[in-house]
Amino acid sequence: MGLRWETGTDWEPYYDHFNSFTNQKYWREINEMEIGYGFFVYLFNNFFGNYSIFLLVNAVIFYWLTFRAIRFFSPYSILGFLLFYCFSIGLWGSNRQLLSLSIGLVSLEFLYKKKLIYYFVLVFIAYLFHSSSLLFLLFFFLNKELSFKNIFIILLVSFVIGYTGLPVKIFSLAGGINEMATNKAEIYLNQANENLESVRLSLFGLLKRLFFLLIFLYNRDKISKLFPKYNLLLNGYVLSLAFYFIFSQSLLVMISRGSLYFNAMEPLLLSFQLVLLKDKKYRLIGFLILLIFAFISFKQSISAYPELFDPYKGIFYNEHFNRVVF
Repeated sequence: MGLRWETGTDWEPYYDHFNSFTNQKYWREINEMEIGYGFFVYLFNNFFGNYSIFLLVNAVIFYWLTFRAIRFFSPYSILGFLLFYCFSIGLWGSNRQLLSLSIGLVSLEFLYKKKLIYYFVLVFIAYLFHSSSLLFLLFFFLNKELSFKNIFIILLVSFVIGYTGLPVKIFSLAGGINEMATNKAEIYLNQANENLESVRLSLFGLLKRLFFLLIFLYNRDKISKLFPKYNLLLNGYVLSLAFYFIFSQSLLVMISRGSLYFNAMEPLLLSFQLVLLKDKKYRLIGFLILLIFAFISFKQSISAYPELFDPYKGIFYNEHFNRVVF
């Protein structure tokens, strides 16, 4: 991730944004990106002036924070990290949201420990990198065990809301958070109808989420007795399905972007399932199944824009490969 060149999504806008700070002696806000990310880029451009160094440090920060969070929550941190890596590789290039995601994941550690000041401060810092990360505030209400009845009600209400005009109205109100959010909201709302006509949500994706949710719920009592942290992650995954139902008929971007913070619970929850396999033979089989799933997730993650990832192009590898970026 740190050594890539012209590999990943949104290469042009982020590269142009970095270069826009060249020869800028004093900081002045550039409204194309959130202020926190803009200031971060400004400092690097002034000290190093090299986008490759920036990408490398950006990757180190992202994966260091992410691994810290996974090590805290998952009983098998290396496996959880592998699954998370394959889940998120298709997001390479989304510099702001990946940084806000990693900061938000660390904030959940402090939420679980009930160190709320640290939790809210970290969510605010994540917001400075990507305004959508305010969705991490929803976890504040999820730091407990939800009954099967409450989970069913949440999903049912979300399904009903999805067939009303409320999602678009709520999204329009959320756009008033700041200027950046307002501009994004207008773009997404204008494109909403066009996207609905041209894109069909994968039925397989929905069935996969429902299937995983049933497994996670079925094993909840046994796992949460050993690892109470499981409940916070599981409740977050329930919200990912709620987002799916709410926005599947109106704003598809909220499923891919807005629900990212909740979908990220999936690889961690999957790693938890191995704690129920006491026999080494069955645990090895379970690991191999998850390894196959990791490979499938890897391919699926880059399937939207495979031409931006395959072949990999880096500063020391395939550097002469000519790729059309956007």
